[in-house]
Amino acid sequence: MNNGVVELICKQTLTKVFANANFGSSSKRDVVRYALLKVACGYDNGHTAQSIINELGLCTKKLTLTKKGREYLYEAFRNGTNH
Repeated sequence: MNNGVVELICKQTLTKVFANANFGSSSKRDVVRYALLKVACGYDNGHTAQSIINELGLCTKKLTLTKKGREYLYEAFRNGTNH
């Protein structure tokens, strides 16, 4: 696992923000990283995924990545890592 994303958002915070959201077999970190990628590319997310990245402070309501969101996105995809 990429320690950079864990340093930015810990597992406990993810669990709290996701609450009862169910994304099937996708991990919470995968949901976050792909939701951020969609925002960075100008695509829309579903309401729940967008709400999650907003609540985590990774994206603004105007659909732009915050500094923390850009850092998380970079760490999530750097060196071909999955997390």
